[in-house]
Amino acid sequence: MKSKKLYHKMNLFLIFWLSLWLFTACSSSRFSWAQKNLGVDPENWQSIAMSIDGTKLATCVYNGYIYTSTDGGETWTKSYSERKIWMSITMSADGTKLAAGASLGLGYFFPYIYTSNDGGVTWREQTKAGDGYGFGIFGINMSSDGTKLVACVYDGYIYTSTDGGTHWTKQDSAGSRKWRDVKISGDCNKIAAVAEEEQFIFIGTR
Repeated sequence: MKSKKLYHKMNLFLIFWLSLWLFTACSSSRFSWAQKNLGVDPENWQSIAMSIDGTKLATCVYNGYIYTSTDGGETWTKSYSERKIWMSITMSADGTKLAAGASLGLGYFFPYIYTSNDGGVTWREQTKAGDGYGFGIFGINMSSDGTKLVACVYDGYIYTSTDGGTHWTKQDSAGSRKWRDVKISGDCNKIAAVAEEEQFIFIGTR
C-alpha cells in the first residue's frame, strides 16, 4: 500500500516538473540568434518568408535574386536567377508554394508577380492584371495552402487571386493608393493593407 502511494507521489512530482519545464520553455521571450552566410556580397535584403515548421525559407533581394533554404537556413540556393527589383515574398504553410512581387527600376519594365509550386525550383511569370501593376508589387501574401493570394501595388490597386496566382481580380473599392503592404487572414475572408500618405489602415471583409 505504501509503495503505491509513493509511486503516485512520484508521478505527481514528475508531472509537476515536466509541466513547469514546458511552461518555461514555451513562455520564454528570449531567442538566441545566429548569422547565416549565404555566400554572397552584402545585399539589400527586402523580404523573407518561412514555412510553418521553420525548415523552409525564402528571401528576396532588392535589385538582386531570390534564395531558398530547405534546412532551416543552414544552406541556401539561388532560386530565381534573373536579377530584379524584388519587393516582397510569401510562402505557403508547407513551403511548397511561393509568390514574389517585383517593382519597376532601371532596366526593369515589367513589375510582374511570380509564382512557384515546387518550393522555388521553377517559377512562372504571371500575366499582368487589368491595366498593369503601376510602380510594382510592394506587398504580397498567401493563404496557408497557397491557393489564395493578395497583392498590393504602389500607386495602384489591391489584387486578389483564388487559383494560386493564375488569375487576378482588381479590388476597385479599395481605391488606387500608394499601397505598401497587405495581409490575408487564415480563413481568407479578411484583408488588411497599409499605404503611404494615408490617415487610415484599410480592412477588407467578405
